[in-house]
Amino acid sequence: MQQPTNFNGRSSSNSNSNGKLVELNIPQNPEAEEAVLGSLLIDRDLIVTVASILKPGHFFNQERANVYQAILNLYSTGVPGDLITVRDELKAMQLLGEEAGQIRGSYLLRLMEATPTPVHVQYYSNIILNYWLARKLIAEGSHIVASSYQGKEESTRLLAEFIERMQNLAVLVKGRESVHFTTHEKSLDHFVKVASDLDEKRNIENQGALQGPKTLPRLRFGWPEFDGRDWMESPVLSLLPSTLTTILGRTGGGKTLVASQIADTNAMAGLNVLYFHVELNQEQMLARRYCRLSGVPVLSQLRRNLSDRDLELLSKAAGKVSGWPGRVDFCHCPEWNSEQLIQELKARHYALAVKTGRGYDLIVLDYLQRLGWPKNCNSEREAMAFNVRRFSDVLNELNLAGLMTSQVGRSDSRQYEPPDLDEGLGTGEIERCSNQLLAFAISQDKALAKYAIRKNTFSEGDITGALTFDARKVQFL
Repeated sequence: MQQPTNFNGRSSSNSNSNGKLVELNIPQNPEAEEAVLGSLLIDRDLIVTVASILKPGHFFNQERANVYQAILNLYSTGVPGDLITVRDELKAMQLLGEEAGQIRGSYLLRLMEATPTPVHVQYYSNIILNYWLARKLIAEGSHIVASSYQGKEESTRLLAEFIERMQNLAVLVKGRESVHFTTHEKSLDHFVKVASDLDEKRNIENQGALQGPKTLPRLRFGWPEFDGRDWMESPVLSLLPSTLTTILGRTGGGKTLVASQIADTNAMAGLNVLYFHVELNQEQMLARRYCRLSGVPVLSQLRRNLSDRDLELLSKAAGKVSGWPGRVDFCHCPEWNSEQLIQELKARHYALAVKTGRGYDLIVLDYLQRLGWPKNCNSEREAMAFNVRRFSDVLNELNLAGLMTSQVGRSDSRQYEPPDLDEGLGTGEIERCSNQLLAFAISQDKALAKYAIRKNTFSEGDITGALTFDARKVQFL
């Protein structure tokens, strides 16, 4: 189906340059709305992709919106949406029948018959979003025009309120973008991309669907200093559901290295991790991962300055990642605020639960200070406090473990020592919302990663020590 060139729908009137009335149609596309519904009825697994993009309110037609709501209801309870289950759900919603405002059972079958193929469902979804946004813009524009003509409010106030509504609308649109999201499967393509840039051809096949073990292991840090030696001793630190662990560090102090290594450790053990990174982009994050797994330097990967031996090592590393029973999904979210991040977190968590039977076990935020300011926050301190509270709240709501990194200012005298709680955190909310605070600093000779447990609500605090740091592989041992 090609994108239509004309709008269909109820018309409104406007004047052209000659003063004559011109009929304008409300932006909508019934064919795209029906194609999305038909695709979902034909291929019930497509709801995993569509649910994070479309909401019932995006549909222009209420009847089609009700059908989509029924499919979403089934999706949220883990029931596959097909012709029979959707019809039953509409009946439970008291929307199935022959009366006015109800949906006929034959309409569902017609939707399926009118859809040539479900493979273009994302294209159809984008059409619906485009027309929904056009209708929202028309409504907002009409409101500001009408209010301005009435002259009952100060123009400056009207302008401020209009800008705020436009910003909120922009947040809704940006929060649904998936271009910042790299799935675990796509991260396996990192080696393929590097090799293709060097005109090398490699084929890496993923062996079946990634599924975790029936009995899940507990979350871990990956070092016996924190987890307990041989899993026999009580752990010093614990990554538990509904809790937040914060890693403190200065610039270059190893925050991202610690967080990414913890994420990969849990994926290797069969757990699922969603990793939001604000500072480094996808390519840089994956280059660090493959440096840690293969020893091929980060800069060599980014500059494509690789030997045949390097390519062989990267290929073996990619094979290891494909065999992990768990996963790490990276989401690059520059300039996002906490509300956008939480919207994406929930969408991905529920989608993964439907796809594999369970969602994420650990959520990583790297790092707090780079999140954008929420509306109504007038200072960086206030914005940081709001963001960390919202991140902590959603962990509690979804019963997930959280790991967050937090930037601390430079210190000429203590640059190579783990930071204290009062070293430029900017807000006591970080300490209050965190169940555990772990400070890190890489030594000047790059041989050690010194740590200090500044807060621990589960066990003893004020513990210091060091991990061996392998600068060549950017990892802690």
